[in-house]
Amino acid sequence: MITWRIWNMLRNPPFGHSLFRRTVINRPNISNPHREFEPYKIINIRFIFELLGVMFVCTAMVSPIFLIVAGIGILLILNGTIYSLIWSVRTSGLIAQAREHQTYDLYCMSPEGALGVNWAICTGFLHRNNRLEQIHSVVRSLLAVALVMIFLIALVLVSNAGQPRATEFARAEVQRYSLMLVHVTTLICLIFIDHIHSIVLSSLVGILVASYARGKLEAQLGTSGAYLMLQLSAYLVTWIIGFVLIPSLYDENASGLAQISIAVMQVIIFYIVRETMISFLWNMLSKRLNVTPTEEALITRPPFLPGLKAR
Repeated sequence: MITWRIWNMLRNPPFGHSLFRRTVINRPNISNPHREFEPYKIINIRFIFELLGVMFVCTAMVSPIFLIVAGIGILLILNGTIYSLIWSVRTSGLIAQAREHQTYDLYCMSPEGALGVNWAICTGFLHRNNRLEQIHSVVRSLLAVALVMIFLIALVLVSNAGQPRATEFARAEVQRYSLMLVHVTTLICLIFIDHIHSIVLSSLVGILVASYARGKLEAQLGTSGAYLMLQLSAYLVTWIIGFVLIPSLYDENASGLAQISIAVMQVIIFYIVRETMISFLWNMLSKRLNVTPTEEALITRPPFLPGLKAR
């Protein structure tokens, strides 16, 4: 479970580290006084309720076109590849910029070592303006609302299926909608796993590529290419194994239990693929930075002030 350990490390950064505090403060460049582009700022609570309201109205008006458009918009918002790519590129740029300013080697002389320095810069950027908690809260809120809706629909289906006078057509409709709920629940699980793994993967890729790059531009280009390649590879492997090979082993008219087992295996395969990829990157990063057990323990320890959030 290396992913969840790194995820907890990202959400509990080294608040007492001076480099973290320096990175988390948004100091605009003098030559470019404009604020940095932060696309996640458009995602707030009002936006969520407006989007859900539009989907409700479209459903009530039986307008499938607008409903599909709203659904695609939610999937784009919840896709971890988009915002994680931006964070990964910016993180590698900050680390490479410290190398260009010839301050990186001086930072690495601290007791935390190279891993602690890179981790302070990475988490400092993620927690700048509390962006990590904001996007995580948005994803959790949307998925929680979706799960509540699925639960309510499932209760209605169960109550209708239990009626003694239910016709064969009604029972077939209940079965069809039940399978649809299984697929939607599978999609929600995949989105949440992708959200966590994408952020962890982007952090590791940003640090690892920056350790090889000789300049800021080279680090950012290499990070974007490596991150997109790893993301697409994970999606492709999951699609081939979980959505092509495994369903082909079952009959087209498989029962509901078979469909549920297929959905569970799809989620497990996606998790294993991402977990293996992140574990490999973590080991590769540890070897690249010559991480000692003492240095790793320094960044995995809990913060001095529990519950403190970077603003």
